[in-house]
Amino acid sequence: MARAVTPGGHDGRVPAIETHHGDYLISTDPARVDVVAVHRWLSERAYWALGRTFETQRRAIEHSALVVGAYTAGGDQVGFARMVTDLATFAWLADVYVIDEARGTGLGVAIVGTIVEHPDVAMIKRQLLATADAHDLYARFGYEPLSDPDRWMFRLGPS
Repeated sequence: MARAVTPGGHDGRVPAIETHHGDYLISTDPARVDVVAVHRWLSERAYWALGRTFETQRRAIEHSALVVGAYTAGGDQVGFARMVTDLATFAWLADVYVIDEARGTGLGVAIVGTIVEHPDVAMIKRQLLATADAHDLYARFGYEPLSDPDRWMFRLGPS
């Protein structure tokens, strides 16, 4: 397993939670994250992160207050999600994935449930995400299309 990164916002404020889903371990311990494996999958397979650099992915993980990884009994990373949040008023769910070999097991639901129901983010009123193809998954956890999209704006940085 590659060197793990401890999120800068972690500071001991977010307690690590570990649970099992079938044969998989689901953990919010940032020390378990295989940053190389996460980067490889996202930069090569995820439509939203194709070509993302390793440094960008490492920084994204490091500065996310909450991460969730799914692992085989041997410790291989098979899924991931991160929450960009101030742990008080706003949270952005990002980079959710499950490798092909582990799909169809409910692991994606377990990962999303672990992160959005984590005690340090479950009470946050405004939680957002963006998806092109997993609306049904996120709807199970109360996500819905923006009711007031005219109030929201975004800014694109340089390419």
